[in-house]
Amino acid sequence: MGGFTGKRTVGDDPSVGGIDNYGYLDMEGVDMLRTGTALLNRPNARALLVYCNIVRNANWYGGGILNFSERVGTSDEYINGGTLIMEGCSLTENESLGPAHGGGAAENQGLMLLNNCVVANNASTEIGGGINNCKGGDLFVMNSTFTGNVTTSEEYGTMAGGAIGNAGGASHVHIVNSILAYNGYDDGEAVVSSSLGRYSEAEEVHSTMQHSVYDAVSGLPQIDMTGTTKEYQGIFGSVQSSGIIAAGATGQDGITSSFDHPLVSRTETDADSWSLSPVMLSQQTNHYIFVNSVTTYFEYKGIFNEPMHIHMAYETNGVVVALGEKVSVPPADELEACKVKEGFDGTSRTENNFIGASGVKVIEKEEEREDITLFVVTLGDFTGGRVSGVTVYNDSYRSNSVVTVHGIPDSAHYLDGWIINGEKIAGSEQQYIFSFTVTCDITITPIFTPVETKIIRVRQRYPWNNLVDIDYSVSEKDAVDYRLVFIASYIEDGTNATKQLKSFVKNSGKNEQGKFEEQRLGWKADLRKAGEHRVTWDSAKDGVRLKGAPIYLQLMACEGDER
Repeated sequence: MGGFTGKRTVGDDPSVGGIDNYGYLDMEGVDMLRTGTALLNRPNARALLVYCNIVRNANWYGGGILNFSERVGTSDEYINGGTLIMEGCSLTENESLGPAHGGGAAENQGLMLLNNCVVANNASTEIGGGINNCKGGDLFVMNSTFTGNVTTSEEYGTMAGGAIGNAGGASHVHIVNSILAYNGYDDGEAVVSSSLGRYSEAEEVHSTMQHSVYDAVSGLPQIDMTGTTKEYQGIFGSVQSSGIIAAGATGQDGITSSFDHPLVSRTETDADSWSLSPVMLSQQTNHYIFVNSVTTYFEYKGIFNEPMHIHMAYETNGVVVALGEKVSVPPADELEACKVKEGFDGTSRTENNFIGASGVKVIEKEEEREDITLFVVTLGDFTGGRVSGVTVYNDSYRSNSVVTVHGIPDSAHYLDGWIINGEKIAGSEQQYIFSFTVTCDITITPIFTPVETKIIRVRQRYPWNNLVDIDYSVSEKDAVDYRLVFIASYIEDGTNATKQLKSFVKNSGKNEQGKFEEQRLGWKADLRKAGEHRVTWDSAKDGVRLKGAPIYLQLMACEGDER
């Protein structure tokens, strides 16, 4: 989480913030968050990702993943592309930033295979709001869901592909048993439906989309669309109109125009795993996502073998066929073992197979369909501290979920309460751990207020004995349970020095041994009360020699330990 290398500049040079793979990489249950390209898969490298989350990453191109190839000289030919397999993965809320490249979730220049994956709410300034398939790349998509992905490419428009952009020519895209819906091209004012687009001038186009649900295709002549349907409304819960926020969450920068798309919710399949995916509504057994679906087969254990072999196929009209030339049909005696039997969230496909990644509950006609309502919770703008538990990303929660937030003030601040949808919650002052129930869309904002402390006077004791009296005041409204900290700034041996004052003495005078009695500042009750107070600093014990040197004191109110 949080890494970045290289420069965000135009050109083919890649950069990576997570993993830079030159060899064979096998990952299961790994979360890669908020980096500059989570995974860079180099030419000839191989990577297998199972149940991984690639979430909120951003880079010049290939915001989440870059499956790289090798350019032949200065020609337009690319060879030795990497191989990448993703099984049960979520590529969500990633972003590409550069005008010359694309792939909000991923750019594929090699062989990329997705099964049971969710690609949602990604954004690209150029090609492929979800995936940019280019430079001879082969993209195979099976049992997956692409939704809420947006491209803002002015040059290519809808042909850029809100979900998938394909270069055509040597670049191939094959899709089966998948959903590509609520994706689009954003022209700056509105979002036009666009899922699969071919943006090059090449006449040769190798694209198929079979037994799938889609909203729109552009620039794709001669595409095989057997068994497809555009009836995509009514299969997701809580479709709302909003914009896709930038992965970097830099204020309003990168947010797209509002458009209808499913909310993406966090799903916890067990105690150790989670994912982000749209919620699918329960459907009757005669619904087209069941009727139009096909049986699929996937076996990828041979990815690290020499030679490499991968089985990826589907059954149509009683015949099992491979998705494309670089994958194969399993042997007859291995078909049952290779059959895809689960959905993205573990839902069984054996009795009622369905189109897409996320599982749906099958209901009979006489049953009432379960309504699943999601609401958006967003963290509002604030200063003076930080918050955990909610984010700025328009996170969605099921109705009546209980959300707990933690407010952490900056130094010399305290929490003066929480605001929900413009109204301060009564009694929420100093509620640093605060819970609320989600029954509507919510924007929650903390109020972090500076503690007003002031030094009134600083006076050296006379005759000079290294003691300094400091008079200070604390306002009534800021008399909260904090610790006072004095910071001294002065010049020592020609250089600027700062030091926290730690050595103080009681103002009651010397003890029976003729010595000033030490006092620890900040833990005595009256030092946290409102009003005016005095402390006496033993500068010599803190190693500060004041005579003849200017010194400046700052008073802060903090929470926490001695740091």
